[in-house]
Amino acid sequence: MNRIKEAFNDIKVSDDLKEKTVYNIISRRSKHTIRYVLAVTSFVLIVGFSAYYFYFTPVVTIALDINPSIELSINRLNRVIETVAYNDDGSRLLNELVLENYNYNDAIETILNSKEIETLLENDETLMIGVIGQDDHKCNEVLAVLEDRADDHHNMHCYKGEEEIMDHAKNHHSSYGKYQSYLILKDLGYDIDLEEVNSMTMKEIMTLIEEKYDVDDYSDYFENSHHSDHHH
Repeated sequence: MNRIKEAFNDIKVSDDLKEKTVYNIISRRSKHTIRYVLAVTSFVLIVGFSAYYFYFTPVVTIALDINPSIELSINRLNRVIETVAYNDDGSRLLNELVLENYNYNDAIETILNSKEIETLLENDETLMIGVIGQDDHKCNEVLAVLEDRADDHHNMHCYKGEEEIMDHAKNHHSSYGKYQSYLILKDLGYDIDLEEVNSMTMKEIMTLIEEKYDVDDYSDYFENSHHSDHHH
């Protein structure tokens, strides 16, 4: 501002006019600066919000049921952005593990290497892993990765689930695998309620299914079972 005033010192005009001229110049500069700052701030906010929305929008749910029943929400970057437990065993497992922001493959490895799950698999318990989401291509991609991992465990089975069933499962405060099992058991003629199914291990559930249906591949049965009424 002093340099602007000095530039007008040799001009033979009134001091009042000089002051007004300097004020107008500074005002125009200030308005330009304010507009620039507002534009940059708006841009940063938009980019920040878009990045936040992109990162924290789930595109795939991975449902794991053995007796701990948990679900992992995965974003487009293959990162775990949320974990949900559907029973006490699931809550205890999640309390012991740090999974958020992990790549889902690393998260699954962490779960499989946990003492509880490792012991259950060694005791021949059954682990069902469902992949559910609107993006069919993404679901198939995740499913293929998990199926490769399942090859190392004869009692670990992967399947592709349906969003409609997942919505009903959430409405009934049940994991996907347990709710799907409930629908299957009802279709097979069992007089059983959802609360009872939720308290069972997947191995106990599969034993009941095998009593009435010759199951060669649990994954195929979970994917290909069509239920007359999802609203049981």
